[in-house]
Order: sequence, then C-alpha cells, then structure tokens
Amino acid sequence: MISLQNLNSLKLPALLILVIYGIVVRVFGCLEPLWLDELWALDWIRSMPSFSSIFTDYFSENNHFLQSFWLYLVRDHSSAVLLRAFSFLCSFTLLVLLGRRTMAGSTFHAVLLVLVSTSYLFVLYGTEARGYSPLLLFLWLVYDTGENLVQEFSVRRIAVFSIAVLLAALSHLSALTFIAAVLIGLIPRVGFMRATIAGIFPVVLVGVLWFTFISKLAQASGDIGNELLAIINIFSVGFGGPAVGATLQGVFAFIVAPIVAISLLFLVFLSVRKKDEQALFFAAGIFMLPIATWLVYQPGYTYARHFLPALFVAYLCVARRMALVFESQQPQMVRGVIFVLMLFIGGNAANNFTLCVYGRGGYEKIVQLLADDRGAIVSDRPFRHQALLKHYSENLSSGLAVLKGQNDGLPEWVQMKESEAAEPKWFLSIGNPYETPKEVDLAHFELVGVFPSAPLSGWEVQLFKTLPGKNVR
Repeated sequence: MISLQNLNSLKLPALLILVIYGIVVRVFGCLEPLWLDELWALDWIRSMPSFSSIFTDYFSENNHFLQSFWLYLVRDHSSAVLLRAFSFLCSFTLLVLLGRRTMAGSTFHAVLLVLVSTSYLFVLYGTEARGYSPLLLFLWLVYDTGENLVQEFSVRRIAVFSIAVLLAALSHLSALTFIAAVLIGLIPRVGFMRATIAGIFPVVLVGVLWFTFISKLAQASGDIGNELLAIINIFSVGFGGPAVGATLQGVFAFIVAPIVAISLLFLVFLSVRKKDEQALFFAAGIFMLPIATWLVYQPGYTYARHFLPALFVAYLCVARRMALVFESQQPQMVRGVIFVLMLFIGGNAANNFTLCVYGRGGYEKIVQLLADDRGAIVSDRPFRHQALLKHYSENLSSGLAVLKGQNDGLPEWVQMKESEAAEPKWFLSIGNPYETPKEVDLAHFELVGVFPSAPLSGWEVQLFKTLPGKNVR
C-alpha cells in the first residue's frame, strides 16, 4: 500500500505530467478546423467597418468583446491556429498562474491545477476562437484579487480587483454571475460596507453594459432550448462524464449528473457546517445566482457553456475541500480523494481523446471526400451545414454545389453555388434525420459516411448518397 510519504514524493512529477498533458490537448484543440460559432463571429467581424463598430454595431450574444478585438486584428487570415492564438494564450496563462502558486507550496492550488488542466470543458472552450478562454482566465483573477481584498482592503487592491472585473465582463457576460458571487462572498469576510465599496465599479459596469449592449441584443437564434439538458451536461461532462445522447453512454449522463449535483450540494453544506469562510461564495456561485439569473432573464436558449462560471466555482469548492483532506494527513480519506481525482482525470481524458480524434465536426473531411464530385447537395439544416461546407470548400478550392432552393432565406455568407441538377445526389443530416426535406425520400438513399464530433463541440453528421438508378423523390 502506498504511504503518504510516497504520495508526497510523487506529487510534483504527477503535477508536471498533468500540466504537460493539459497543454498538449489544448494544442490539439487549436489545430482542429474552425467550427460554426467561430466562423459566425469571424463573418460578423469582417463586416465591421471599423474597430469601434464592435461596440456600436455588433449586438449579438456571439460578440465576446476581447475575442472580437483579436479577431478584428487578424480578420484577413483564415488559419485556425492564428484565430485561436489569443484563446490558447489565455488558457496557457491560467495554467502558468496556478502552477506558480502550486510551486509556492499551496495544496489548494495544486488540486485546482489538476482540475483545470485536465477538464475537458476547459480544454474545449479554452481553445475556441471565442470569449470563453479569456473568461476563465479573468474569472480566476477576479477570485484571486477578491481574496487579496480580504488580506488587505486598500484603494490599490480595489483598483486591481476592478480591472479584473472589467476584463472578465468584456470576455463574456456570463462572468457577471461569478463577479456577483465573489462580492456576496466578501460580505461576511470584510463586512457589508467594504463589500459594497468593492462592488461600486461592478455595479456601474453592469449598468453601462445594460444600456449600451445587453438591452440591444437581438433575439437568439439557437434552437436547443432545453435548459434541463444543459444543466445535466454541465454537471456530467464538467466532471468527466458523457454528454446527453441517445446511446447507452449518453443515457449514463442522467446518472452521473445527479450524483455530481448531490455531491456538490453536500460539499456546500459541509462548508457551511464547518463554518468555511467561503461557504457563501460557493453556494451563491454554484446554485443560487445561476438559478436566479435564469428565472429573471429567462433566455430563449441555454447551452452548457453558459454555466462555465458556475463550473469554475464548483472546481474551486472541490479543490478547497480536497486540499483540506490532503492537509489533514488522514490516510484513508487521502486515498479516497486520490481515487475521486483519478476518476475525474480518467473521465475527462476520454472526452479529450474524442476531441483529438474527431474534433469539432467532420465537414472538412466531407468536403475532401466530395471535392471532385459535381452532384447537388441537400441538407436537413441548410444554415448549419452550408456555413461549414462553404468555408472549407473555399479553403480547399472545391466546387461543391447545393440543390436549387437551398440558399433561400439564408444570409449571404453561407450561400453556396447552386447546381443545375434537378435532383440531389447527396444528403447531409445532423444525427438521425428528423427534418428530412421534401426533395429526399430516404428509401432511395444509402448511408455512406458518419462523421462524429467530440461532446458538446458540434454534432454527428450523416452523409447519404442516392442509390444507383433511383429517383430520389
């Protein structure tokens, strides 16, 4: 049986391996082809007449200000690596900051480093050309500078905290719930008056953002509006489980998510019972504020990524409780915590593996497969399919064409060349066909390819081809 002394000797090598692993999978994530939301944001940015238009004309939930600034600077390029460089830098910086604290001897930061480095969702969203990677970096800085206020409440530290708040909010608006949780958590630690003073700038910032941006947001166009599934996914995938799906593995998410949610509730309850000074922050950040925000704002659609701030608070809570166990030096409890960490690392490694193998979708492979074919393409979701097909067909100089009528009602940036053919040769479907167009009778098509994607990163695409000698209608 491994002794605690042996475990301590393995600590630094194990952490180093996990950090290197985290960096490597992030590199793979950056090398993957661009995905729909990234292309969507890039098209918006390319249409902006000036840098200031990001604030004055780009009213979309897809406008993540700091990332939009970067995309504006590199808007004339199409390299996925370059477009994601800012996100990778932020993700890498977060690991470096946590690593420095770990090297200073902090058990809490060591556990948090393991969680952040290996987390699939932090890898996935930390390598997208969107605002989630800077969001995670600056959420950490908001938390860290908030902790500094507890140690010394001064004008200088309030200013540093306010800068971190500004950068987090400019990364993604979901940061506001995390910021509010930090301020609420400060009340019992520094007093109501000091917490109020620290909250002056965040409140003013929210007001400015509301009147200049939030109130002008267009109606969201997402069509996956099941909030329950998003919550199940953030609990399950966030802690190494599978995403919701029709397979046996996907059904398992309905088992993992309640276990994780109940475990987090228990940890928050334990924090309250043990009179942990951060108990209120954990309760507000994981449960109270996300629920309250949804009840008040009632978004038209919800995705797991919208709960990333709550997931970060959950990681902070788990890291704190686990660090206390490690510091207690109780062998049985330490081994139990190590076992849970191994489950977390293993489950997330499985999801990270799918990201490295399948990426965010197989559209580049589809374009390569059909590069020399002149048959017309029809699809069940023209906007989603054609945005990606057009991008990769242009990059690969492919002559793909869609059936007449497929461009109807679509924005110009996703419209493709229309074929002269009267009937389609190819049919693209997201998963099992559920919106089969009138031009398609599946009895006259055969499935010739399935292109999976990593969890929550895209969708499985099925490619059908007309059977020889069949009239497809």
